[in-house]
Amino acid sequence: MIEIISATRLSEEEFWKSSALGISLRRLARDRRLVPHVAFANQRGLPEVFNARIQAAEGHDHLLFIHDDVWLDDFFLADRRVLDALAQYR
Repeated sequence: MIEIISATRLSEEEFWKSSALGISLRRLARDRRLVPHVAFANQRGLPEVFNARIQAAEGHDHLLFIHDDVWLDDFFLADRRVLDALAQYR
């Protein structure tokens, strides 16, 4: 599993409707290996949000930290980008 971690100042509804990452994740929802973990209406700094997921006991195999203004346009993101890169640099 690949946990996609992000923080946004947007509400949950606004995030899924209007942010680049939210729209991208909706399109990629068919890939069950991608598990979003988003801090909505966030007021904390990114290091605090990201470090909390790193330290979480119930984490996933891989953590991917992404800003909410990033588009994910590759339907094969998990295979061609994340897992292939990890296999090459392990």
